[in-house]
Amino acid sequence: MDPLFATSPISPESALLSRSAEAGLHMALIASGVQPGDHVLAPALASAALAGALVRAGADPVLVDVDPSNWLIDLDLMEEFLMGHAIVNERDELILRKTGKAIRAVAPVHLNGNPVDMNQLRFIAHRFYLKVIEDVSEATGSFFQSLPVGVYGDLAVFSLDVHPSGYEEKGALLISRDEQTMAALPQNPLLSRYPYEFHFVRISLEQLPAFRAASAQSKAFLAFVQKAFHQLPDLKWQHVLPEAEPAFQTMSFACSRARELRRHLAHEEILTTTFAPPLHQLPAFRKSMFIRRADHSAQLFEEVIRIPGVANQEETEWQELAKTIWAFFEV
Repeated sequence: MDPLFATSPISPESALLSRSAEAGLHMALIASGVQPGDHVLAPALASAALAGALVRAGADPVLVDVDPSNWLIDLDLMEEFLMGHAIVNERDELILRKTGKAIRAVAPVHLNGNPVDMNQLRFIAHRFYLKVIEDVSEATGSFFQSLPVGVYGDLAVFSLDVHPSGYEEKGALLISRDEQTMAALPQNPLLSRYPYEFHFVRISLEQLPAFRAASAQSKAFLAFVQKAFHQLPDLKWQHVLPEAEPAFQTMSFACSRARELRRHLAHEEILTTTFAPPLHQLPAFRKSMFIRRADHSAQLFEEVIRIPGVANQEETEWQELAKTIWAFFEV
C-alpha cells in the first residue's frame, strides 16, 4: 500500500473504474444499501454528478442547507435535525419519523475543492448509523489533516481529471472500505438496467504527485487572493478549515453585484460560470425535504462567480485578472 494511505481511515486496496462521477456515485449509493425511496442526506448545493446519481438510484434525499461561510453542508444543522426528527430502530436503522423511511447514508460534497470537516461528519455518521459517501468529483487533490479527501468515508468517488473543466470528464474512480460489497456490484439487480462496465483495478496512486502539485498551486493561489483582495469587502470567499488543503480549480467568490460583475468580465472576454442550481430548485427534488434556517444555497447560487482554470495559471495572469475585477469596483 502507498505510504500516504498507511494511516488512512479507509484502506483502498482495490477500486472500480467508472465512466463518470455520476455513474460512480450511483454505484456507491447502491453499494451503501440505498433502495428506491430511501432517504440520503445531501447538501442542497451539490455537484451535478450527485444530483444525477440520486435520481438514478431512486433515492429521496433529505436536503440540508449549506453553511454560508464555507458553502458546504451545514453539519450542525444536520445533526440538530437528526436529533429531533429521526430514531434508530432495533435493526440499527435510522428512521425519519415523518415518513417512516430509512435514512441510509450521508453524501458530503467537497464543493469547489474545499474539504468538509470529516472529523465532525464521521462522528455524526457513527452516532446515527449512517454510511458516508464522499463526493470528491470537484476535490481531487484536496487534503484534510494531511490525507486525501475521499479516504475518510465508507465509499468515495474521485474524478480522474486532475483539473476538471466542468465540460468533459475523463472517468472516475470508486473506492470502498468493503471489498466484498464492491465485488458484488456487477450482480446487483438495481444496476442491471444501466450499461455499466465493471473494471476492478488495484488502486493506483500514480497521480498523487499531480494531486500534491495541485494542492501546492492552490496554496499559492489562495495566498495571492488574500493579498490582492483583502481590501475589497464586496467579495466573499469560501472559508477554509485550518486542517484543510483545498485544491481549487476555479477562482470562486460571492458578490452581491454578481450579475453586473459577470457582464463586466464577459466584456473583457473572461469566462465565468456558477454552481449547478440548488437541488431543492430542481423538478426532481422539489418534493424532497429541505432542512434550513434560511436559504443560503439559493443565495450562493445567485451570488457566486466561478472563473474556471484560474488557479492553474501563472501569477502574472492572476494579477491581470485582479486588475480587471478591481476596475469594476473603482468605477
